[in-house]
Amino acid sequence: MNISKRKNKKRNEGFIALMSSVIIAAVILVFTVTLSYSSFFVRFNLLDSEFKDRSVALAEGCVDSALLNYAINSSYSGNEFLNIGSDSCFVRPIYESGSNINIETQAIFQNSYTNLKVTINKISLAVVSWSEVPHF
Repeated sequence: MNISKRKNKKRNEGFIALMSSVIIAAVILVFTVTLSYSSFFVRFNLLDSEFKDRSVALAEGCVDSALLNYAINSSYSGNEFLNIGSDSCFVRPIYESGSNINIETQAIFQNSYTNLKVTINKISLAVVSWSEVPHF
């Protein structure tokens, strides 16, 4: 009887060692997959951030171009697409409100939208307010 107990005990020890290694491997695998997914999504967040920066720069360039056109010709009314480099943006119709004019632009770069609303004093052409709005 002693011999059968020893064989049974050795079998159990092998089983415990095997199950321990399987559990440790599973934990390491889960940790690795989780880390890979998080770094995968971080890349896309960074890319979206870059696209938004490009969209903002494009919309700001559009405002500057519209302001220059208005400074050259005070009857400039906007409502046109402007090409800035290889990209384009849209200047909405310019409208007056009191002693100010409002310039609204929209730029889209890789599905990143930027809508800017800029209020400018029409006499001095000084910027009164500059803000990004969710939609027009």
